[in-house]
Order: sequence, then structure tokens, then C-alpha cells
Amino acid sequence: MQFITRGFKFGLWVIIVVASLRNNEMSAQNWSLKGSVMASVEINEAKPSILLKWSPESTATKYTIYRKLKDAKAWGSLKATLAGTEVSYLDTTVQIGQTYEYRITRAASDIPANGYLYAAIKGPAIESKNAVLLLIDSRIQDSLKTSINRLKNDLYNEGWDVMQVVVDKNATVPQVKDLILNQKALNPKLKTLFIIGHVIVPYAGNDAYDGHPDHIGAWPADSYYADLDGTWTDDSVDNTDAGRTENKNSIGDGKFDQAYIPSDLELEVGRVDFLICLLFQKMKFNY
Repeated sequence: MQFITRGFKFGLWVIIVVASLRNNEMSAQNWSLKGSVMASVEINEAKPSILLKWSPESTATKYTIYRKLKDAKAWGSLKATLAGTEVSYLDTTVQIGQTYEYRITRAASDIPANGYLYAAIKGPAIESKNAVLLLIDSRIQDSLKTSINRLKNDLYNEGWDVMQVVVDKNATVPQVKDLILNQKALNPKLKTLFIIGHVIVPYAGNDAYDGHPDHIGAWPADSYYADLDGTWTDDSVDNTDAGRTENKNSIGDGKFDQAYIPSDLELEVGRVDFLICLLFQKMKFNY
């Protein structure tokens, strides 16, 4: 995974070491999950109250609940201290129309954890500020329809205008860029680009970010999609010696010369894509 930043260039490689689980040991993949309290809320307007609920944790020894108003700079006084076996807390000291933030802290025999919630009963509407464009791989739009709809609903409820374009698997990099430019013209509030699936990946540069000579060449550069007015060229780098086909970068091959972003990015950009993560193919996932 490579990131190209204006004035800087660097690569990031993530190595996951999978160890067998024994006693209290755990894999690195579970560490962040164990350090989080997975929580949700239910509200009751008839009898004004907010119910906090969280997943049980066998190693929990104690839970503490804090609450503050949305704009408060620090957490207020302790609301409750609960046994490690508890999985909910009912707050009956709430006012309709007021917004609250909650912090759930878990003490445990292995890893302490925190969870945060934002809740209200008939709280003020969140006004839309910016727009987000979902670029969705056509090959997964049906299999992930439920998850995508939930994402769109979550984004909308967080104040985003949600735009969506389904991208054909055969679309080229310039064609995808044109789709983005067209959406920006339709909605000047477009601020964020979220790519879901294996929408064609732009490649750029001619360097070996990990120091391996056979890796010199082009690397993924979704930043190209986020740069709406920069000049990207494909007429100077000519490197056919890279060890991987993906890294080869020749004149006119559709991979860009730039190892640095040529101008400021107009959009935020992120991607979720598990297509070549071979381990996940052995698991029961939708994609």
C-alpha cells in the first residue's frame, strides 16, 4: 500500500504476524477489538430515558459510565459503576431535545477498553455540510447491497450528502476520473471520495519505497482520483525491469510518471478492497 503526498513520498507495508492462541495470548487482529467496548443505544420517548447496551466480555471486571453534553470540554461526573457481568445501563436523567455523549470504560483482567456513544431524544437535526461520493465496483453492488445501504444511511445520518456511482469492471482510469469530475460539477459540496471494491487502481511513480531494487517502479496512487486539477503525465518514465508486472512503468502505458502529487488534493480519498487478500477467500465473506 503506497501513499504519495505532495512534497513527500513514502511507502507503507503492513506485516501481520499470526501466532497460535494459547492461554491469554491473542492474534494482532483481535487487539483493537478487545480494546473496544462494542456498544449501542435505545431511546424511550414516552418515559424519557436512554439505554446503553454493550457486548459481554468474559474478562471484564468492572464498567464505569460517564456522560457529558455535546459541547462540554471534559467528561462530567461518574454516572455509574457496574459489575463486569453487566451489559447495559439505563440513564433516566435525560431531557428531550438535549444531546449527550457517553463513555463506557471497561476494566478487565487482560485489556482495558473504552466505547463512546452519541445519543439524544428528538435532538436537533444535523445539517448537511459536505458530500461524499461512493464509487462502487459493479461486481459487488448486488452481493453487498445491504451493507452499502447501511453505510449510505449512516453517512446521511451523520450529516453527509451521499452520492453514488457504480463503476463498470472494464472502466479505465481516465473514465473513472471523468466520472468523479462530473459528480463534482453536479455537487460543488463534494468533499470525500470513498471507493468500494476493485475499481481500477491508478499507478504512478518510479521508486522502490521499501529499498528493494526489484520494486522500483509504479505503485498504487488513488490520490490521482482526488487531484481534480493537477497535471499527471505518462511520457518520461520508462522502466521495464521491475520484478512485478504491476510495478513496470513505460511511456504511454497508462501509469503516471509522478512520484509526488503535482498539486493540492481537492478531495479526501479512501478505498476498501479485499480482492487480492487471498486469506479472506477461505472465509465466509460476501466478497
